[in-house]
Amino acid sequence: MSSFHDIEKYKIQPELKLILLLLRIDNGDHVTGEINSLSGSNFDWNRFLFYVRWHRLGNFVHSALEKYPDPVPPEIAERLKNETEKGKFRIMKLSQELVLLTKIFQQKEIDIISVKGPLLSKRIFGDMCMRPSRDLDLLIPPDEIETAGKILESAGYRMINPKHKPSGRFMDYFVKHYSDFEYLHPEHNIIVELHWKLFNNSYLYPSGFSDLSGRAITDRFGGTEIKVLSDEDALLHLFLHGTWHNWMRLFWLYDIVGIVSGGLPVDWDGFVNRAKRSGTARSVAGGLELAAVLFGTDV
Repeated sequence: MSSFHDIEKYKIQPELKLILLLLRIDNGDHVTGEINSLSGSNFDWNRFLFYVRWHRLGNFVHSALEKYPDPVPPEIAERLKNETEKGKFRIMKLSQELVLLTKIFQQKEIDIISVKGPLLSKRIFGDMCMRPSRDLDLLIPPDEIETAGKILESAGYRMINPKHKPSGRFMDYFVKHYSDFEYLHPEHNIIVELHWKLFNNSYLYPSGFSDLSGRAITDRFGGTEIKVLSDEDALLHLFLHGTWHNWMRLFWLYDIVGIVSGGLPVDWDGFVNRAKRSGTARSVAGGLELAAVLFGTDV
């Protein structure tokens, strides 16, 4: 397991170091002294908040700071608390919309899978509101793209990306080279990403919809059964998604931390063998190494 002091060789600003220290899983009695040392007179609390927002770790940092409240200025603590409460309200709104849309698609007998989002947060962290979500990701069969789009439009959504719906050979090109359409509900201010594959590059994730649907599991929320990716598919997607975006937001990496810490029942030997067979082992290894160095995880 990596020690917090192992990151001293990297040029990381104290405000980001404090976030990493607060969220490490190997914290012990020594943490209070290190927190006080980091948050000294030259510490920029506004920069600290900027990093919390950028990496979308507000709920986790707010929860951690409740254990070590002494060095935090009252106005900073209040701002973080207010932003956290606002984020939780947003998550509940998304969750209710997910239930509504799932019911509509089920009535139309269209198979959909919820990707990431509030249900993944519940599975990893035991709380739908811990992991931030800004939109809903729904995965559908490629041959249902047009029908699914009409369903969203009838529910009050309009396509925003691309701005104009492609047709004919342009639709064929878009479906082949891209992975989703974005729809916005202007009244509810909710975005739905309607996916027919998980990444633009079809070779990046080695499973199509039928395979993913066959392995999918069912979660229950709001009296509705909702299909979600299997534990191993969800984990591999997180590794590949983080790698695709160069792990530029740490909340993606913190999903891995939560899973490694017991958030999902993963057969790691089997999972690693699967990653090797599918050519995704480097993405998995890179994510695990980052999680170990920054957050102290150990597999």
